[in-house]
Amino acid sequence: MFCQDLLLGVITDEPAGWNSGRLEALPVRRLLDDRGFCDLVEQASQARPRLEAADLARLFDCPPQPAAAASYLLSPRSEIVDFTGLDAELTTLLDWCASGRTVDSAVVQGPGGIGKTRLAVELARRLSERRPDAEHLPQNPDIPWCAGFLSDVPEQRSEAYADFCHLVRPVLIIIDYAESRTQQVEQVLNALAAHRPPGRPVRLLLLARSTREWWERLRIRHAAATRGEIIQLVPEALYRQLTRAQVQEVAALAFNRQIAALHRAGVPDDWNPDEAAERLEEDGEIDQEWLSELPYPDHPLTVHMDALADVLLHSRQALDEKPAATAVLLEHEMKYCQRGVDAERLDVDPDLLRALVAVQSMAGAAHKDDAKGVITAAWLFYYREFEVPPPLPPDTILTLRRLLRDLYPALDEGYFGGLGPDALNAALIDELNTSSGEEFLEQVLTSPALTGSQRRRCLTILTRAAPTQDLLADSAAGVIASHPGMLKETAAVVAEQLPAAEREVWLATIENAEVELREDSALLGDLVQVAGELKPQPADSPGEPPPHEDGEAPLPSAVLPSEPTATASHASGPDDMTLPASVVSSHHGRATARRLTNEPPVPRASGGGRVVRRQWEVLHDYLEAHELQKYFLITAVPIALMTCALLVWWPGT
Repeated sequence: MFCQDLLLGVITDEPAGWNSGRLEALPVRRLLDDRGFCDLVEQASQARPRLEAADLARLFDCPPQPAAAASYLLSPRSEIVDFTGLDAELTTLLDWCASGRTVDSAVVQGPGGIGKTRLAVELARRLSERRPDAEHLPQNPDIPWCAGFLSDVPEQRSEAYADFCHLVRPVLIIIDYAESRTQQVEQVLNALAAHRPPGRPVRLLLLARSTREWWERLRIRHAAATRGEIIQLVPEALYRQLTRAQVQEVAALAFNRQIAALHRAGVPDDWNPDEAAERLEEDGEIDQEWLSELPYPDHPLTVHMDALADVLLHSRQALDEKPAATAVLLEHEMKYCQRGVDAERLDVDPDLLRALVAVQSMAGAAHKDDAKGVITAAWLFYYREFEVPPPLPPDTILTLRRLLRDLYPALDEGYFGGLGPDALNAALIDELNTSSGEEFLEQVLTSPALTGSQRRRCLTILTRAAPTQDLLADSAAGVIASHPGMLKETAAVVAEQLPAAEREVWLATIENAEVELREDSALLGDLVQVAGELKPQPADSPGEPPPHEDGEAPLPSAVLPSEPTATASHASGPDDMTLPASVVSSHHGRATARRLTNEPPVPRASGGGRVVRRQWEVLHDYLEAHELQKYFLITAVPIALMTCALLVWWPGT
């Protein structure tokens, strides 16, 4: 017996005489009292079963599905590595939950990768653990809780949050990235405002990188429901009992144990450490250019990423040049994605696959139309060097949509999920942006295929990465400066989520990019004017420029191109995305994502943040081709005359 994806019970008997009109079932809570049953489920699914409220399934995220992927192994919700180091903070939260207040809120604050989510997962696990003896006494304060992460679905009706007031068990509601979901936090608190005894306790735990003004505003508006503490996490807390080396060793053992369990459970995995090491050594110089060492070396996530990278390569130290942990983890992640492609018998170019995964993780998709926008944005980036990008057939959209949904299922009611954790996602974005000459961010952030909410989500992801990814931050700031009408206002709003110091640095980076853009544009205009004055005129028509010879490009304009519209073109209508022109080859209609032509791409002029640089390159080539002789005469002849004069005048010659 199921309620959506939740198991309610197991049919045990069909009594005679009822003509199949009556069934007897064993409630799942009775099954969970049997430790042997729980062990069998965990062995088969690699997830410990737990009791959840079926009527809250639409409000809470589901746990991640086991997979041989770095994103799953590193997810704090997967609970691969045992909880350690934050026992004092956990005790504080357990005492907070046991307090006599009916409704209360608290905040766990700290930078990314510090352990906020893992602490919340451990709290939820301990509160919701099965205690059969306690459950027979309804008023027993030790009764198990309902607990979960509140889904981040914008269209979720706030009236549904009133269900939290009518539960027969206490409930813990966890909101991750609370600084970017303040409106949703307000909706929950409004729904709980009238909750009074004898109602069950409700606790709202907010995980945030910064509290800034939003927490103070909440405490003013909802004083009675926001009396909990602000728990500040620091890296030193992880090493209260263990050293960094010991923590890394414990994590490595946990990853080895989980990978072996995945293999026993039949989870597909064709990872070959030797082949991966060889590829990474071959590409080592390229990788190291964009994959710098991880920030915050003492944060739990960084330690775990280092440990997993060593496990996947059977100790990176044995290699001649130790590759960055992010290089190993991305290689493992893309191997997982390629297995999904092969399982569907598709022909997807690896570069397109990486772009799809990156855009999917940046923009997200709440609906099917949003998913089509993600695919279209990645498609246009992949074919960015084509003068006329190939059209995106409807069957290809369906195929890629199904592929991405299978690779990264949504944990909430959204259409699909994405790559995590944030550090791994930022590394993939940085790789694509660097390898494309910083065109990836420009193509994605200004893509007309994305909605305004998706563009905001992209900027949110980049803003979170900005404090630790300098090159990525500079590139993103350049795109924002080049398209202020489309991006600047949203970027400023998103920046409010950062701590004060990081926010000022990020806004200053955008301002510096704007200043550089204005200076470069003015300089380019002056150079174009000088080039026009130096240009030779025909004798018979002094006012008309000579025609260009074959292969010569016209002189570029100093005026920057207009910004693309921010309106999504996929909001309604059929799946076939209308793209510029429709010149296709005979195999475009196949439900595969391959290069649709073997002809060499026709370079096109791309607008945006790199326009000034590209125009400068064209101008340089023009001057080099047309004015080389003139500059040679202007400089070489005077130098020769001065040299002769010195030789004649110099005494003794």
